[in-house]
Amino acid sequence: MASFLKTAAATLALVLAPLSAHAATTVIPLDRAPAYGGRGADGNTLILEDIGAFAHITAIAYSVTVEATEPSWLSDQQAWFGDSDFYWARYTPAEHTEGDGKQRFDGIADLIAMGMDFSLNEDGLLRLELLDTYNAEATPHGFWSGTFTITSADPASGAVPEPATWAMMIAGFGVVGAHLRRRPVASRTTARA
Repeated sequence: MASFLKTAAATLALVLAPLSAHAATTVIPLDRAPAYGGRGADGNTLILEDIGAFAHITAIAYSVTVEATEPSWLSDQQAWFGDSDFYWARYTPAEHTEGDGKQRFDGIADLIAMGMDFSLNEDGLLRLELLDTYNAEATPHGFWSGTFTITSADPASGAVPEPATWAMMIAGFGVVGAHLRRRPVASRTTARA
């Protein structure tokens, strides 16, 4: 019984132990950030955020207000996310909204579930570009305010099971062991003829 209590105490300690940081979040604030034209257009808001070398980008939460003025539409406004070389994910908040105006969008994009997760390069830079796919003028017709929250995982921690998984496994072995230990041994009798 003392052995079982020690196992249970160790399991509880493992469950309650502080978890190592497997995931990190980075908030990117926007304050009426302009979008002038297509990808790479002069004047587009381009943000390079140092997330960490080889960080794995797994989710993007958004709480943004997007504004489009004539002749651009809300559906023309896009945010592109990538590493320092390529764009891997595109966000079009009002994809099917015709016309100009202002609209608020809140949610989270699980990039893993969508098959759009990606890892950053050695430089650790996340690239975010805000663009207007319609506008070709020298003045902006798209504006973004609010925040993007980037969730990234340390690439070295991806293959290690979480502490809660280990705790459940150890607890299961403990329960099975305790059950087997307490089970009465049936006496065998052999009948002789």
